[in-house]
Amino acid sequence: MSDMNEWLMILILMISAGLWAAGGTRVNDKIDGQKWLRRILLPVILSLLAYTMFHVELWRCIAFALASMVVFSLGYGDKNPWWAFKWDFIDHKPLLPKWLIAALIYAPTAFLGLSWWLVISPAVFLLTFAASQWEPLKKEFVWITVEFLHGFMLGTAMIGAIN
Repeated sequence: MSDMNEWLMILILMISAGLWAAGGTRVNDKIDGQKWLRRILLPVILSLLAYTMFHVELWRCIAFALASMVVFSLGYGDKNPWWAFKWDFIDHKPLLPKWLIAALIYAPTAFLGLSWWLVISPAVFLLTFAASQWEPLKKEFVWITVEFLHGFMLGTAMIGAIN
């Protein structure tokens, strides 16, 4: 579908970036990030847009939404190792490596279609995460920027997959 409306692309990018960031960023001491915005609402909205505006088959949209809800719930914070699997003895759960989580976050988009953005997006995810942890950039490259970029890349991957 090469005639995707530019305004619709902008809408997808802004919804994806905005809800991804809002679903993780702590507003203040009393208001934590609203995880349900990222984990539930974002996949539902993107699936509905894919189905209603781009006429993607219903089963693909449902599969995308369900898979996204699962992988968007995976942790990818400071506790997670970069390359190897690790066991968290405090919370008694496995910690997946960041490279795997980066790939998994964008993988559900394959239900909608394939594009190079499924390869590029995880690389951007890892680079922006690393930049936010690197001492010379920590103050300038704040976490909300990383979250916004991750959501933006998710929207980009979706557009690439259905366009």
